[in-house]
Amino acid sequence: MTLLNQSVASVASVASVARIAPVAASVVLGFALHTSPARADDTYALDEVSREIPARGPVRCPAMPLTDYSGSALRFHAPARVHPAFVAKLRGLEDAARAVAIEVYGRPPIRMHHLGTFNCRRIPAYPHLVSEHGLGNAIDVDAFSFGALPPGAALPAGAPRALRGAFDVSVAAHFGAVGAARGRESPVRALHRRFLHRLALRLARDTSLFRVVLGPGYPGHADHFHLDMASYRLVVVDASAEAAR
Repeated sequence: MTLLNQSVASVASVASVARIAPVAASVVLGFALHTSPARADDTYALDEVSREIPARGPVRCPAMPLTDYSGSALRFHAPARVHPAFVAKLRGLEDAARAVAIEVYGRPPIRMHHLGTFNCRRIPAYPHLVSEHGLGNAIDVDAFSFGALPPGAALPAGAPRALRGAFDVSVAAHFGAVGAARGRESPVRALHRRFLHRLALRLARDTSLFRVVLGPGYPGHADHFHLDMASYRLVVVDASAEAAR
């Protein structure tokens, strides 16, 4: 059994009791298996909401208050329809993305793109459980847009001059190491990969942000980061410290 399969099996057993508070679960980071300890003080507004639903038939998600949030420190390309408690998590995401972008590019993004937030549906692999998207408790982030370098601002040392202009960075196009193994990765692509890997590592390691962080390396997540506040902790993303340097 692979490390990835071990982590999925662990989460299946945790998620089958969907009312529990956060518990220890397997964490895969760069395909290295770690253990995430439970924190007695880690509570969240939706911890007591049952995720269990009939495995067959129409999906009926629990009735939840929802709000449309467009971003504060960093604007979203479209409003995120989420539970009010999740807004604080999105603000933390904005702060993290801005901080990493300034380190790598010398300025923050002007926009964050997502593939969706609220969506009443099952977890495909576990049809007896509603997805965190069905509670407005998750977001799928796939890209960031950057404007031109502001007048008077400077790129970080060693950054390609081509990045003085506007550009987009996406998980689908830039997370993987195209050409890196043969020493043919362009400096621009390498920097985009650094940004995405550094952000993934930050989100994975900061337990105050999200409990679940999924990305490339987890089935069905090659083109986005899935971030949620389920009642268990799971991190599976093929991010490396080497790529983030």
